[in-house]
Amino acid sequence: MPKTYYPPTNEGRALWWENVLTDDAQAALTNLGFTAAQLAAIKADATMAVYLYRTAPQVFDTFAQSLNGWAHIYLDSPDDTTAPIQPVPPVLPAAPTAVKAGIEERRSKWVAQAKSATDYDAAVQGVTLKTEMGADSFDEATYQAVVYDAATTASATVSVKFRKANGRVDAMSFRGRKAGTAGWSELGKFMATPASLHIPLTVAGQPEEWEIQGQAYVKDSPVGLPSQIVTVLVRG
Repeated sequence: MPKTYYPPTNEGRALWWENVLTDDAQAALTNLGFTAAQLAAIKADATMAVYLYRTAPQVFDTFAQSLNGWAHIYLDSPDDTTAPIQPVPPVLPAAPTAVKAGIEERRSKWVAQAKSATDYDAAVQGVTLKTEMGADSFDEATYQAVVYDAATTASATVSVKFRKANGRVDAMSFRGRKAGTAGWSELGKFMATPASLHIPLTVAGQPEEWEIQGQAYVKDSPVGLPSQIVTVLVRG
């Protein structure tokens, strides 16, 4: 696939469109001759694009994690454990003010207009608007996964956030172990952050200190180095 300024992942594209909404990007477009009406239309497209690439899908990605955790508690808890409460499907958040379909085709047109402007400078406006390829600092071989803010949110459940390297990372898989033990347990792979991990406690109902580690994925393949280990006290 030929390289392009436009990110290949949903999260990367959400970040790209968020940049369009910044004051710096809007000023760059103004300096390149875009009218107030054009700027308003681009901002409306950008707001909708962020909603479509991230806001709406993430709601259901998070629900899928909750559903997965609920199923694990039901299946893997000791005999006679009180049944967990079934998660309630979320309501889709309201969309921004509607725009016509064809956001990506319009993006191609206004980016072409910007790059053909007399005052366009790839090292200035191109960087501000992220319309140039630039150097790719993401190295799949050396990238180290980043996980953080691990916290217990319910019995045998841990929420942990992870970085997506500006949309370059598609998912994060997690493993964990009780502190002081050697064997790891696989805790699942998640596309949306934060991940909700079901922790297989050694003794149900008793709190335990656990170590959590993440591994970044691009598409279906692990890349780079596992994250540093984070420690969390898991509620029993």
